[in-house]
Amino acid sequence: MGTNLITSLQEIRDFRAAQGRRYPLWLILLLVVMGTISGCRSYYALEDFRTRHYEAVSEQLGLKVTRLPSDTTFRRILQKMRFSNVGTAV
Repeated sequence: MGTNLITSLQEIRDFRAAQGRRYPLWLILLLVVMGTISGCRSYYALEDFRTRHYEAVSEQLGLKVTRLPSDTTFRRILQKMRFSNVGTAV
């Protein structure tokens, strides 16, 4: 009946140019959500979270990447995202 978090994140349109994309947008946002739930309150904390959980996340999601996004990637993505529907009733 419902959708899961990953499916919902995969439906978000990627606003970045195709050139230079190292990670899919849904993966970056998933790490932000997971890190935030775990108490991360800074870009550095998100980077630390992904470092500590790289192996488990890669294994569970079947990722073929050798590393996960850095703090600057998290910052760049979150600063460019528009949260125009946050707080509005659906």
